[in-house]
Amino acid sequence: MLRRNRIPEKDTDFSNYIYRTTAALLSGTPPTWQRFYIREEAKNKWIEFMNLWDDLYPKYTDLSKRTMAVTAEKNRIKKEFTRFAQPLLNQMSVSYATESDRLTFNLRKKERPYRKRGKIEDSPEAHVQSIGGGQLKIRVRRANQEGRRGKHPLADVVEVRYWYGHRMLTMPLEQCVNSFTTGKTYFIMKMPDEAIGKWAYFYFRWAIPGKEENSSPYSQMQIAVLG
Repeated sequence: MLRRNRIPEKDTDFSNYIYRTTAALLSGTPPTWQRFYIREEAKNKWIEFMNLWDDLYPKYTDLSKRTMAVTAEKNRIKKEFTRFAQPLLNQMSVSYATESDRLTFNLRKKERPYRKRGKIEDSPEAHVQSIGGGQLKIRVRRANQEGRRGKHPLADVVEVRYWYGHRMLTMPLEQCVNSFTTGKTYFIMKMPDEAIGKWAYFYFRWAIPGKEENSSPYSQMQIAVLG
């Protein structure tokens, strides 16, 4: 059984973990970060943490260079990487993760037994609200659920496709080239600073990664002005 704490706390084990997982994210065709629908900025942030660790950890292991400041920075990197990576690891702990993925990233196995699932026929309803600072409050629910949030029982994740730019009367799904998935149906999304003051267009669907034919149709387009 994989341990509950997926990111090791011991320095040597953490070092091994951050190196092997960074290499794994970038390997494969398509690369693992794309296969798990991880956003590119999150992938880049993961690499940035690895580079910070790669620069600092040799100083810590060299007793002649180990100072209180170096030790404090080492602990900060570990703490901040753990806080950053845990939501991504939750996202990756889905039914299509391979055994190699689970061993590399210390992913939990799904507790529910596998069951054959048919196509999801109904698309989700979504509400997108700008809350300032380039942030959006997003709620997704099943149709006709009287405002209650909740993921479709046949779905693993919510897939989000979006684009931002100048004002358009309509934005075809095919032009919403940015995408990611999440296991949450209520979340705050932070857009790039360059998007502030622009219009954002969204489509949502219930998804079963690896089972494209069983994912739901996309929702109606949602629009928000980024404040």
